[in-house]
Parts: sequence; structure tokens; C-alpha cells
Amino acid sequence: MKQAIMDIGSNSMRVTVYEVDGTVFRILFKEKIMAGLAGYVENKKLSPEGIECAYTGLLEFREILESLNINHVAVFATASLRNIQNTAEAVSAIKARTGYDVGATRSLITA
Repeated sequence: MKQAIMDIGSNSMRVTVYEVDGTVFRILFKEKIMAGLAGYVENKKLSPEGIECAYTGLLEFREILESLNINHVAVFATASLRNIQNTAEAVSAIKARTGYDVGATRSLITA
């Protein structure tokens, strides 16, 4: 089975595709976007532009994954969304635009 992991970081966003066979994981593909989300934090909140940058990056990754027929995706965030005061707002906007639950497994088929 092929599985993709998307990581929303403070400076970069990454997607890695794995081939999973039992307990063996093999990396098939990696891509990185320098999003610089930390630069969009104002008064301990991620600005609307920063939120847009985050979901735009995820949408770019989704296009790649769809072209590769990767249907299983997990999306996680590090301090980029954990250490702000409007985490719920940012996560909600990301879900509304992408269908992805940050921190939860999501299938592209239902996204």
C-alpha cells in the first residue's frame, strides 16, 4: 500500500510517499515547499495570508498525489500550528479548503 505523509512546518512543508509492506516502509517520493509560515505569525496568530499559504501548499501536494494515484494521506503540523493562538481557526480553514484534518488520516477519495 502507498501512504503519503504531509508535514506542515514553520519554515517548510513536506510530503513523503511510502510503500508500506507489513512493517517495512520504503520512501518512494519526497517534495518540499519553502512556505515560511513562521513569517506570517503576527501577535501570536497566523495571519490570513499564512493560513492561505498553508492550504495552498497542501493543494499543490494533493495535485501531485492524485497524479500518482496515492489515496491515503495523513497531515500533521509541528509548531507552525501548535504555538499560535488561532490554531482552531487555521485548522478549520485548512479543512474547509482541502478536506484534510490536520493530525488525522484522510483519504483523497473523500477529500
